[in-house]
Amino acid sequence: MNSLQETSYTDLKGDEKIIFLDIACFFGGKRNKYVEHILESRISSDPHLAIQEIWRNSLIKIRNDEIHMHQILRDLGKKIVRGNNTEEPKCWSRLWDAKDFQKALNTDMKGNAVQAIVLDEDVSRFFKIERVSQMRHLRLLILHQESPSGNHIFYFNELSYLSWDGYAYASLSLSIWFNLVELNLLNSSIERLWDEEEEIPNLKRMDLSNSRNLTTTPNFVRCQGLVRLDLSGCTNLTEVHDSIQLLSKLDYLSLRNCSSLPIPDFGSNCQLVSLRTLLLSGCNFRHRRPDLTRLSKLSYIDF
Repeated sequence: MNSLQETSYTDLKGDEKIIFLDIACFFGGKRNKYVEHILESRISSDPHLAIQEIWRNSLIKIRNDEIHMHQILRDLGKKIVRGNNTEEPKCWSRLWDAKDFQKALNTDMKGNAVQAIVLDEDVSRFFKIERVSQMRHLRLLILHQESPSGNHIFYFNELSYLSWDGYAYASLSLSIWFNLVELNLLNSSIERLWDEEEEIPNLKRMDLSNSRNLTTTPNFVRCQGLVRLDLSGCTNLTEVHDSIQLLSKLDYLSLRNCSSLPIPDFGSNCQLVSLRTLLLSGCNFRHRRPDLTRLSKLSYIDF
């Protein structure tokens, strides 16, 4: 790496350095929109503008709407993350390799500094949810493998983005909701989400696609910032709480292939004034035809 590139990295602002390190560790080769989407929960500034600034500093390239970073720069980013603790993954801010993740799980959690974990590899053979839950500074968690089934209380007090394909537990802990911006539990065993008393002020997007153990949704009164809700393929879902009508910021709602679900009421009390996309194909239309007259912004509907 030449001195110009070193200077370019040093000149980045705080959020831009966070993005540079995230790309180096996790997101090289990923689609630009996908990365921006995740970064919305990670930084306070506009992720699109920050990525453009990194590009102007010649630290990344954007081709075919994908973000690419030279291997030398990716190695630099990982070196920065490791710092002086090259043999202590629990001291790194990011974990991207299954072996390092396993090593972090098997050490004393005192002094743990992990803020982000993104793993594509299967780690079920050594996965310990009770150890992960002790990573109290964790803000970003993306996993793609099934975990052991059962019930477990875990605490992610600062978590803002959770994506866990194959989540095998029936519920989530009480402390997870306050800072959460996005929740993706595709193909999960989730049965119950938040309780009535929990505060959920920041949640914007939730995807529970193909979560076949889910039979009813929670009350949405405490998460009225929700913009996107995907319940596609929740075949045992029989009830959507009436409070869904209060989600005035909701832009996208999918109930596609919820074959046990009667169509929700979109009638006189409906406040879905921002809803543009509504997917209802495969729902149970036997008892009600939906009243869509109050969905003034609706631009796409699939029956």
